[in-house]
Amino acid sequence: LTSRAERLVIRAAFDGVLISWGREYHAGRWVSGQELLGQIARPGRFDIIAVVAEDDRRRLAPQARARFIPDDALSPSRRARVSEVGNAAIQQLDQPLLASINGGAVAVRQESDGRLRPEQTLYPVTLEVPIDGGEHAALRTQTGEVAISASGESLLARGIGQGRGRVRSEAGRC
Repeated sequence: LTSRAERLVIRAAFDGVLISWGREYHAGRWVSGQELLGQIARPGRFDIIAVVAEDDRRRLAPQARARFIPDDALSPSRRARVSEVGNAAIQQLDQPLLASINGGAVAVRQESDGRLRPEQTLYPVTLEVPIDGGEHAALRTQTGEVAISASGESLLARGIGQGRGRVRSEAGRC
């Protein structure tokens, strides 16, 4: 009985500060394990979840400098640093605000079960934004663009790489 009660306690995946909470939630209300109940910010940093195309992923590296430019012109841009570049392509878009069907920049198709599938191969990139301690209250989910310092690549090198990929894939079909 104690272990059952333990499973009903809501816990975040990390320590942080609760910066928003849905008004529709109250004591005694049952929720599913998949529902977003609120947003938690880590003390001293704010995470940005971005997606990049397959061709750009290999040019990115952890610790690369970046800048987040919000779509909201009244919000300031923020410096950031790449903390992780995903190795596996995303199978579904977990941020509905980014989906083209919701006015976002990521082209998706909506499956019959409601999942949002990207139309092209995309990889997740996590960035950290350093923040002051008192800034948590002003933070909220925002959409925008991220400019990341990446290794350079000439158009010729990109074209040769794509040509080799096509030759390999065609040779594999013989």
